[in-house]
Amino acid sequence: MRRGSILTVEVMATIPAMVYAGLNAVTISERIGCKVSTLRVRCSQEGISLRRPSIYRDRNRKIPSLNVQLNRTAMLYFRELSRTTGSTETRLVKELLDVIARDDLFNAVMDKSTTKDAA
Repeated sequence: MRRGSILTVEVMATIPAMVYAGLNAVTISERIGCKVSTLRVRCSQEGISLRRPSIYRDRNRKIPSLNVQLNRTAMLYFRELSRTTGSTETRLVKELLDVIARDDLFNAVMDKSTTKDAA
């Protein structure tokens, strides 16, 4: 009896985001649950690069800042939350975005499914 593939189309589609978030091939394979060699071969077959963007390779390079304009509702929410946590609005939003990028939570936060069953 043959088992189903771990590296489904949906899983393969998440790999570029994990690479961009700074994860290396070993970490990605551990998260997915496959061998590093299998991950490398399948990514090569699909044309997916496992090379981390240059911003992660060149630690001395200055990364430009990003200015984001929030709508009034979001700003008021973060202002109130910052008061209750003893943080600043800017620090709170920065930490939130850092966690989303670091832990590859974009689909979860945006309520986007990564499986066919949920579609």
